[in-house]
Amino acid sequence: MRFRRVKKHKNKYNKEHTSMDLQQIDDLEKKLEERQKAEQEKDTPLEQEPNIKEVKTPKKRGRKKSLLDEDKKKSFNIAFSPFVIKELDEFLLEFGSFKETRSTFIEEALIRHLKHRKTPKSKSF
Repeated sequence: MRFRRVKKHKNKYNKEHTSMDLQQIDDLEKKLEERQKAEQEKDTPLEQEPNIKEVKTPKKRGRKKSLLDEDKKKSFNIAFSPFVIKELDEFLLEFGSFKETRSTFIEEALIRHLKHRKTPKSKSF
């Protein structure tokens, strides 16, 4: 029967590198706290703006909304044929107002169309 010599696993780090004095830990914590306080002083403006969560409208159908949520835009994916996109781009190049984009044009067109559809149609015979 033969016995092999097996090497014991050596730690990559010596105890000297892993153990820190309590004084060193305290010093590092103090430095961290000082940096955090300095960052907080830089970040806090002189006049604080109202928090979005603080300003709320009355409840509607059990739903909470802030006043600022109404102004936020939401994005939707709408698919158009290449012909429609080409026509829209050509129209915006010729007749579009300054810095008018596809999305603003489509948004205005939808608003006008919805207003038109909401008005009662008068039947003329």
